Amino acid sequence: MGSEEKGKCPKCRIEYDRRIYSSCPLCEMRRKLLDKTKESMQQLQRNQDRTVSYLRKGDEIELGELNGNAIAWIVLDTMRDKALLLAKYGLSYMSYNNRMWSVSWEKSSLRKYLNDEIIYYFFSEKEQSRIIEISVENKENFR
Repeated sequence: MGSEEKGKCPKCRIEYDRRIYSSCPLCEMRRKLLDKTKESMQQLQRNQDRTVSYLRKGDEIELGELNGNAIAWIVLDTMRDKALLLAKYGLSYMSYNNRMWSVSWEKSSLRKYLNDEIIYYFFSEKEQSRIIEISVENKENFR
């Protein structure tokens, strides 16, 4: 590829093919994602004080914040005033356990992180108050 066909983004510093893209494809994707996030955040603000009864399986909502952006969730199921949600995108990455030996889910560092830390990082106090704690049977499922 000749130098006139290459583009280099001053912001993210990736090279791209100007024959295919008129501007940096990574920055363009980020801009579109940010626009979508802002739009979804506005929708969330409109629905903020409503109960979960308006949610249906497959709906997408925003709840919490990561790096200044709202977190998108997919409604997996609803039951009266409760909803089971799954983050649309990965929020973090972490090993199952921070030590190199087999432990059950109950004793894993990942479970501790999810139950004890992630709630405080991603959710406001008001949002935390809406999260319901449930009990899950932890069989000896060593990994």
